[in-house]
Amino acid sequence: MDIKISLTGDLGSGKSTVAKIISDQYGCETYSTGKICRAIAESKGIYDIKEMNLYMKTHPEVDKEIDDGLVALSNYEGNIIIDSRMAWHFTKGTFKVYLSCAIDVAAERIYNDNRATESYASIEEMKQSNIQRKTAENGRYFELYGVRIFDMTNYDLVVDTTAASAKEAAEIISENCIKSQNGGKDYDGYLYPARLFPTLDTSDADDSNEVTICCYNNNFYILQGHKVVLDAIRNDEKLIPCKIATPENPEFFENYSVGDYREWFTEYKNLGRREFTRY
Repeated sequence: MDIKISLTGDLGSGKSTVAKIISDQYGCETYSTGKICRAIAESKGIYDIKEMNLYMKTHPEVDKEIDDGLVALSNYEGNIIIDSRMAWHFTKGTFKVYLSCAIDVAAERIYNDNRATESYASIEEMKQSNIQRKTAENGRYFELYGVRIFDMTNYDLVVDTTAASAKEAAEIISENCIKSQNGGKDYDGYLYPARLFPTLDTSDADDSNEVTICCYNNNFYILQGHKVVLDAIRNDEKLIPCKIATPENPEFFENYSVGDYREWFTEYKNLGRREFTRY
């Protein structure tokens, strides 16, 4: 059975590296809309990614050109990995994967990588640009296609690379892709426990053995399994398997305050753990 994966995710999450690892393992062809987009940009004399993003906002024909290529890949025979924002939507029959990464860590990676098309004066400037870009992309794709690309329930699997290596992420993706072809996978996501925000304080934490989370405005929140997550944080675990649900009460997350969960974040501090920025 063919390996057919559509791969998208956050800037700095390691998509290209993960795609190469899986490609080398299974002999997959790789298709990157990022490369195509950069080629289109250069053909128009645009060499800065921020400038190209602004150009695409007023030139939907660029998206159309890319999308047509994604649709055509639905008929591809053989192993293929498609590194693309919208392949999960346009290319039929793919195992849909999202690579997630905490905004702070992603900004550090990109800044330290010295990417020629993404020059910033500081990590903080890179982080704010990343946030603005995600917001703009979410709005643009919703306007064009009526989908929220940062709705994690769109995907078959979400893997967090905040602490996990590209090799570890690739192994999880490959294993779950094969499981999916053979009847189903066990979990919707594998996330870094230290970046999950609580919805109960430590004194009220539930005893569920299964972790269920939801994603709202690019932040991940624990719906059940608080004690499991806290134990994972204490044990320095890189990833925790979880189910991903749709938030039933968006107003709760809109008004969410870290200050309401002082015991939880005091625990972080006592453990010497880093607190991650919410979007």
